[in-house]
Amino acid sequence: MGDLSPFDFGANDFTISGWAKIDGTYSSSRGSLVNKWNTGANPGTNEFVCSVGYGANKTPHLTFASSSTSYSATSPTEISSDEWHHIVCVRRADKIFIFVDGEEMDNTDVGSLAIDNVGRSLYVGNIYNNGSYGYSFDGDLDEIRIYNRALSHREVKDLYNWAP
Repeated sequence: MGDLSPFDFGANDFTISGWAKIDGTYSSSRGSLVNKWNTGANPGTNEFVCSVGYGANKTPHLTFASSSTSYSATSPTEISSDEWHHIVCVRRADKIFIFVDGEEMDNTDVGSLAIDNVGRSLYVGNIYNNGSYGYSFDGDLDEIRIYNRALSHREVKDLYNWAP
């Protein structure tokens, strides 16, 4: 989608939500819903990734990176393949949260970390990999939404229950 200023969140609150169904053949995809990431870059040039898994793991997570430090809120349980799941990644003040099917699974303190690497494009369903697009999502995505505010726990639950 390019580097659009509304997606340079800095230290501000935001929410990313979407429905994801991982194919039964999922094995090594990074499973990204939405990100501003480059797998081949130095950590300081990355921003965030909201994903349903990493490698063969199907554990949804939200990861922030700055300099040589990264922070992740990661679900302790894997999601099942061939079923729709509602994934929500939230930054609220000094914390990041991961929700799966309306329930908070984890949160992590990120302090005042700003993710404002101007120049990093926003990607949906894949990750930029040092000059090419890769790690495409193995499955289906639907209803991807990006908010410039942190949804409350109640709003996340309502969004899940509203399922189309």
